[in-house]
Amino acid sequence: MAREKFFVTVNQGSLELSPVKVDDNTIQYEVFVNTEEKHELENELSVIELHDVEGDELVTFFDELQADRDKEEVGKEFGRLYKLIYEYGSKETKSMLDEISK
Repeated sequence: MAREKFFVTVNQGSLELSPVKVDDNTIQYEVFVNTEEKHELENELSVIELHDVEGDELVTFFDELQADRDKEEVGKEFGRLYKLIYEYGSKETKSMLDEISK
């Protein structure tokens, strides 16, 4: 299956997969994916966005334990996303992520 180049945007308030690189002030990771891998990335981005939307719901009280569980879950989701980005990433992307993880 042929691979295509995409850019994963991971910016505050913006998570997306796009065939076009945007301005230089946006954090984007170049990946090369086939159709199945593209769907896998899109699914992970959707899971994170859905979780984020749930956090915006009106709450009448603060549940600290639930908030801690939510933070942990979002952390795991981002971990899965970055693992996929690294796996499908270009040399430049892998280098950027290696530098960040030091």
